[in-house]
Amino acid sequence: EAMFNIISVVDERGEIVSSSQATGRVNYADRDFFRLQRERRTDALFVSPPVLGRVSGRWQVPMSLRITRADGSFAGVVVMSVDPGNFTAFYSEADLGAQGLLELTGLDGVVRGRKIGQESRFGMDAIRLPWFQQQATQARGAFVDDGQEIDGVARVLGYRRMDGYPLLVTVGTAVEDALAPVRQRHTRYRVWMSGISVLLLVLVGVSLRRR
Repeated sequence: EAMFNIISVVDERGEIVSSSQATGRVNYADRDFFRLQRERRTDALFVSPPVLGRVSGRWQVPMSLRITRADGSFAGVVVMSVDPGNFTAFYSEADLGAQGLLELTGLDGVVRGRKIGQESRFGMDAIRLPWFQQQATQARGAFVDDGQEIDGVARVLGYRRMDGYPLLVTVGTAVEDALAPVRQRHTRYRVWMSGISVLLLVLVGVSLRRR
């Protein structure tokens, strides 16, 4: 499956002049991915909050690059639209556990994509999330979160702002899942110790009977 659902070239008026799909007449002059690039003087990638696509009729995360003429004036944008689920499609339950969390959030506080276990969501407000608040003063970090702002599941979390992009990546493993291997080892040790204890008792019993 292609990473981008649709790729379009949009002129300085917001009209689509070329696209990977048939679009009809569509104007994007009011969209953030167009307006912000028109106002900028750089070629930085802009990753929009999720919007309902005017061509596809599906929720998309548009990403745009400014087209600049030789004289520096604005000539339009190239816009590439991504299904929000694609941001977390590489999630692996084996890596993060059944209650693992993977999240991509804009520094504007809007979640571009979040996956917990097998459930995917997007478009939520991240302003109150502890890791989003912490990234304002620390670009990367790790801590144990009680999960009260999401689903009540305590997780070991790590987050990092992406260099060169206004995005925050957060990955988390449920504390229960993280401790499971340790608890399994402890269980094996207890079984082993119990076995040794029983063996010692048997040996002591045999020794006493021989006296």
